[in-house]
Amino acid sequence: KYGTMDGRDENDIRTASHVRLAMSLLHAEAEDRCKKSLEKALVISKEKTLEYIDQLPCMPEYKIHMRAMVL
Repeated sequence: KYGTMDGRDENDIRTASHVRLAMSLLHAEAEDRCKKSLEKALVISKEKTLEYIDQLPCMPEYKIHMRAMVL
């Protein structure tokens, strides 16, 4: 299984990476950079961006704040 991506394509992985980075930036109180990272994810896929936000292992307040930036 080494070298496979579990059915995810390159865009899925990029979107997930941007969303994860956005969460870290929001936690570090760098809201402007968080928004820029989410914008990059949105260019790839709005649907996947929202899906990955919902899957984040963080407090609900962060998810709500990030979803507000997206919508």
